[in-house]
Amino acid sequence: MGRVDLALDWEGRPALATRTLAVERITFDKMDEVRVAQQGEFRDLAHWSLGYEAYLT
Repeated sequence: MGRVDLALDWEGRPALATRTLAVERITFDKMDEVRVAQQGEFRDLAHWSLGYEAYLT
């Protein structure tokens, strides 16, 4: 079930496999603190918004 992606090392050998079990599509304005925390990349929702606004524009 789901999609499996492989990441290769510098010699082209499989190094990591990830399995995507579900994808949730939401609009930018529906993002919330819980989803931001799950990403582990931003401090909070305001930080996430600034980062993605900059990236998308």
